[in-house]
Amino acid sequence: MNIVLAIIILSVIIIIHEFGHFLLAKVNKVCVTEFALGMGPKLLKFKKGETEYCLKLLPFGGSCMMLGEDEESTNERAFNNKSVWARISIIAAGPIFNFILAFVFAIVIIAKTGYDPCIVDRVEAPAIEAGLQQGDKIIKINKRKIDLSREYAIYQMVYPSDTMEITYIRDGKEYKTTVTPVHIQNEVYQLGVLVNQNDVSINSVNEDSAAEKAGIKKGDKLISINGTKLEKVEDISEIINQTKDKAVPIVVNRNGEELSLTITPKVVKQDYYEDGITSYGYGVKTTPLETIKYSFKEVEYSISTVFDSFLLIFKGQVTTKDVAGPVGIVNLIGDTVEDTKEYGASTVVLTLLSLATLLSANLGVMNLLPIPALDGGRLVFLIIEAIRRKPIDREKEGMIHFIGLMVLMVLMVLILFNDIKNIFT
Repeated sequence: MNIVLAIIILSVIIIIHEFGHFLLAKVNKVCVTEFALGMGPKLLKFKKGETEYCLKLLPFGGSCMMLGEDEESTNERAFNNKSVWARISIIAAGPIFNFILAFVFAIVIIAKTGYDPCIVDRVEAPAIEAGLQQGDKIIKINKRKIDLSREYAIYQMVYPSDTMEITYIRDGKEYKTTVTPVHIQNEVYQLGVLVNQNDVSINSVNEDSAAEKAGIKKGDKLISINGTKLEKVEDISEIINQTKDKAVPIVVNRNGEELSLTITPKVVKQDYYEDGITSYGYGVKTTPLETIKYSFKEVEYSISTVFDSFLLIFKGQVTTKDVAGPVGIVNLIGDTVEDTKEYGASTVVLTLLSLATLLSANLGVMNLLPIPALDGGRLVFLIIEAIRRKPIDREKEGMIHFIGLMVLMVLMVLILFNDIKNIFT
């Protein structure tokens, strides 16, 4: 069922992309010969008017094939016989429709859960020395505007050591301060769990962690460690850093029953930069007008994440294990359903919509990159044609797109193997 859900989500995103091309082709009176979902051999097909509609074997990708798109034609309804601006609108429509879909999903999410302002929930050194306090609202770091807590989290990942000039709001007034992250190198002791901030319950248990070896399970509520009752999440690290790597008793509540276990915290070497700012990103409900505003911000965040990810790859902070293709995305969607279904259908739907928003915006951005065979590569040739007022030699353009397509096919195969490897490792 999770695989079916994943395929449905990907199919909707792809169909909307191809429908963008299809709709603008019809508006500009271009003959669409095939509209297909999937790749490879045809499973189902029917013809309506001049267009054949197909469902193909591999549920990844799609196509909107137009008359005269890749060859010369004397037919006035051929793609290449239309004005350069008409062709630009047709090619650009696919990615633009992906952004529109992401925006629609974002409206639903924010209307239901609100947006996540960057409110400071915890402060430690060096943020304390900079004068920041709990409850401050961060709105800018250096020259980068911050509207969402997640934007700050991404900034921390991309520029962990950079000195930050922070603009924030306190009691309705705007202030500025400077925070210089401190380089931390030490050893810490960890249980290997993600803990709910509200009730000290276990959201997830890492594989091969101290918690997994002790028999702790997702959903358990932590009662005490080494005889000390837990009042808040911060108590956990304080206790285990005192006990270090010694075996200690731990009490959890599982389905209303208290269980006594023994856990040995695991030592982990850390090397990172600490700015002393924590923002949990709690949702804040807002007005209908601001829902529209923050839906735009949500799409903007999804788009900027793509470019931030490129920076992380360039800096070597992202490995092949962090890169996912269609199979990896299906697996991710399946994991998302499994991790959220205990919280109810509404949570599952909203989480999947959030993931779909990110995927749709990502597809739009990736297709606009100036890579031959992609929409962005084709737009480059069309823009050059608009500037010089005559097309580039069709045969040379076709060869460049063909080479680009072959490179993309090789890349797809490599990503497929990477996806499969990551599933089993």
